[in-house]
Amino acid sequence: MPPALLRLPDFTAQTESEVLKINLDSTGKRAAGVTYVDTSGEEWEQPPDIVLLCEIR
Repeated sequence: MPPALLRLPDFTAQTESEVLKINLDSTGKRAAGVTYVDTSGEEWEQPPDIVLLCEIR
């Protein structure tokens, strides 16, 4: 995680979640957020300013 992001007051790292879909803007060329499922099985849509996707194998 970039240290600069951790210093932002409104930054949240959503861990242990599974992304279901990358939501695209009206042009279909830019990420406008993600739809994900958290550990309780609840589905969320998150429209952030920045989208970072990471995978750990």
